[in-house]
Parts: sequence; structure tokens; C-alpha cells
Amino acid sequence: MKNNNSTETKLSFPTSSKFFHSLFPTFIMFFRWLFSWSIIRRFLITSAVVVTLVVSFYTVELVRGKWAWNNYVAEVEARGESWEIASIIPPPVPDDENFAMIPLLRDTLNFNKTLISKAPSNPSNTHGLKAFYKDSREIPLQFSESLGNWTKGEKSGFSSFQNTHQIPNNLNGEVKGAATKSPDTLANEMILALMPQKKILTQLKEGSNKRYSQFPLNYDDIPHVYLPHLSLLNQASRTLQYRALAQLALNRSSDAQDDIMLGFYLRDATQNEPHLICLLVKIAIHSTIMYPVWEGIADGRWNENQLKEFQEVFSEDNWLRGFKQTMRGERVSCVKTVDWLISSRENYKMFFSGIYQDGNTLTPLDNPILYHLFPNGWVYQQKLAFCKRIDLFLTDAVNEKNMTLNLNIITAIDDEYDRQINSPLNIINKLITLPVATSSLKAARAQTVSDRAAIACAIERYRLATGSLPKTLDQLVPSYMETLPHDVINGEPLIYRPEGNRRYLLYSVGSDQSDDGGDFQKDWVWLYEAAPDSNAANASN
Repeated sequence: MKNNNSTETKLSFPTSSKFFHSLFPTFIMFFRWLFSWSIIRRFLITSAVVVTLVVSFYTVELVRGKWAWNNYVAEVEARGESWEIASIIPPPVPDDENFAMIPLLRDTLNFNKTLISKAPSNPSNTHGLKAFYKDSREIPLQFSESLGNWTKGEKSGFSSFQNTHQIPNNLNGEVKGAATKSPDTLANEMILALMPQKKILTQLKEGSNKRYSQFPLNYDDIPHVYLPHLSLLNQASRTLQYRALAQLALNRSSDAQDDIMLGFYLRDATQNEPHLICLLVKIAIHSTIMYPVWEGIADGRWNENQLKEFQEVFSEDNWLRGFKQTMRGERVSCVKTVDWLISSRENYKMFFSGIYQDGNTLTPLDNPILYHLFPNGWVYQQKLAFCKRIDLFLTDAVNEKNMTLNLNIITAIDDEYDRQINSPLNIINKLITLPVATSSLKAARAQTVSDRAAIACAIERYRLATGSLPKTLDQLVPSYMETLPHDVINGEPLIYRPEGNRRYLLYSVGSDQSDDGGDFQKDWVWLYEAAPDSNAANASN
């Protein structure tokens, strides 16, 4: 029964219309305040201040960056250096005297292709380069157990006198380079495997009689210069290495010498090209062709005249000068690349959208809006920072006249670069930066290879004449060498340690700048270990 005396508590809520109706006076007051003249005046003053600050920032950065860049350009030009692309382009040469214009290269390599082009580089393939590349990749796999590493003192399986000191490659005690077949058998199999490539090598050999070598690079499109010849030169040098090693095993030292000299010609075919990748490929070819030279010396395969010819090639090498020439070219190229990058929004978007990676985004900077927000003054600052870093290597770190590389300065340059790389002034530099320090060290190592090889040739000539190794390198001067090259790392004499009359170590202290006793992991070592019957081998020569 319902109790009428009881009171029921009822909760009442305002309806939506009542709720907003109650807030309406508040909105009216807010809008009157927001659009009052005092607020509008404050907004206009604040906006004017912000716009003024932004414009001042962009103006100051532009003036500061352009002023610093113009002063630097004037300084460089005062040294007699140019910023024009023409200054890094080799002068034209007659086609009939140009190695790059032989039919094999002229008709198959498309230098007008760009990095962003999808067109094939050699659609006709009239000279069988596709098969050449395929064989060049497969042959090392077929003879993988027969190819050692001369920089670690490992002879190839073609050598009749394989080293006994080689380190086992696995727990079973197997040694890399240990042959299961006789050296003669392996050598003949290698010669047979290389027969399909003989036509290509013959054309390169005939072309090596040309006086000049200048490939028709498309310098008008600096950011996208295509270099299809580098792969061919690199693969050809490896093929020549294999054939020269096999020729040595079959006691055909004259044929091996011809292949080696052709390899050195291919090495120098790009010496006038102002691109760092060209220098690095040249260094790789240098090490590749050095293998049969080293093994021929160790096995006593070379005679006096052959050694003198090799020694003359090595004595003329100046890899530090080549490094500096390359970096001057890269300095101009990178400045022109940055100018191209900011010349249009399309170029900017193309670069930062990662078109070189088939559309995969490289950075968050591919937003076109940032193209308009990026201060032009920062562009000048980034070009300046990049060029000044290059200049430190050109003036202080690398001395091509004294043949020295100052690793302490290089370390300091890299440390400073690492501290500044995340600065807004280095956004672009972070993406187009070059491995300058690493490349300078590779150039120094290549120079050391040439210096040790020249000394090794002189030592072998001394041994052929006297029947014994010199006790010191001073015994080579002046009969076998005019002067002795020094260690490019510390300026001191290269370390020579004869061990009896059949073995010696010749080495540089390497990048750690300390003598580690000829440790292959730390020092840059040239190992000589005489073949048991080297005198007989030389008699046959």
C-alpha cells in the first residue's frame, strides 16, 4: 500500500535546449571579448612581431650564409681553383686515340642513362658483355678453394709452393687455398674456363695501345652521372688476375706479365675522372692485379726485365695525389648537386622521396612544404661546411709531396664532424656526405701496396744477382732503387725483417700507428716466402 505521506525524491536534469540557453549569455560575453578591439589589436601586434621575427630570421640567415659563402669562394678562386664544372672535366681527346672509344666499349655502354632512368644500359649486348659478367661471377665460385688472399700471405692453389703457415679455415684444419688437385691441373682448368672470355680480353688488350682513356660521361647531369664502365673494368681485372695466376703455374711468365700490365692499364683508365667511386674502384683493381705479381715474386717466376718493368709502374704511383685530385672534383660536384637540389621543388622531392631506392622513403624531409620552409641561408652554410671539411684533407691531413697521411688530424676532423652532423645546418650534408676519412686511408694503403711492391721487386732483383736477400734495405740503393719509399703513416722507413735467406716481412705500421711485429690483422704486411726451387724457376725464365 502506497504511503501518501512519504516524499519521493526526484532528480531532474535540464534539457539540451535549456542547457545551451543557460550558456548563451556566456558565449555572448566570450565572443564580445574575443572580437573586442583590444584583443584584435593585441593579435595584430603579436602577428606583426612574429612575422617580423620570421622575416628577420630568414633575412639574417640568408645574409650571413651568403656572405660567408662568397668569402670562401673568393678565397678558393684566389688559390687558382675554379668552381665551374668545366674545371673538373678532362679535355677532349681524339676518338681514334681513345681507349674508351673501341667498339667493345663505345657500342655497348650507354653513358646517357641516368640513375633515375629505367632504360637498360646495353640493350643490344652486341659484344656479349652479359655473358662476360655472368662468367666473371661464376668462375670465382668454381675455384673458390684455389683462391687465397695475398694481403694475408695466402698463396693460390695454382702455386706449386703453397705456404705451410696458413691459418686453418675451420675446426677440421682445412686451409683456404689448399688444392685437392695438382697446380697444373687447376691451372689448365682455369685457362679452359676462361676461354669464353678470351674475345673480350683480346679487344681490351688491343685497345690498351691507345694513348688516351677518356669515357664520355654526361657531366651536364652532375647529380645523375652514370658510370657503367666501372663494373666492366673491375670484372675484367679479376679475370686477368685468374688467368695470370694460372699462367704462372704453367710457367708462362711472359703471358702472365702481359695480363698484369693490361690490368694496370685498366686500373689507370679512369684516372682523370673526378669521382670518388672511380678512385675506389681503381684501388680495388690495384689490389686485384697485385696478387699475381706478389705470387710470382714469392715463387721466383719473374726475371730481371719483368721485375724492372713492374718496379717502374709502382714507383710512378702517387695515390695521395690521386685522392686530392678526386676530392677537388667531388667538392665541385657536391656543390653543384646541392644547387640542383634546391633549384626546384621537383628536384627537392625527387631527392628526398628516395627515388634512387625505387620510391622507398629515405627521410621525413620529403614533404614538399619543407622545401619552402628551408632557409636559403642554410643552404650556403651547408655548402660551406662540406667544402671546409674537404679542404682540411686537402691542406692538412694529406701531403702528396712528402707522401704522408696525418691520422691524428683525420681523427680530429671526423670527431668535429660527428659533433656537428646533427645540426640543422648539416641536414643535407648528412645525406650526401662522402666517406672522406675512410677513402684517404684506402689511398694511403694503396700507396703502401705500391711502395712495398717496388721494394719487393728491387729485393728480388738483388736476390737474382747475388743469390741472397739483402740484410738491410739500404743495400738496394742506388743499384736497384734510387731512393727508398717511407711509411706514409708515420714518415719512418718501412719495416724490413729478413728471416734467414728465404723469408722476409716488409710492412707498414698500419692505421693503429704501432709496430705489431708484422701482424696481418694490424700491420700492412708484404710476406715473402721463397719457393723451394726458385733458382730452377728463374733459370727457365
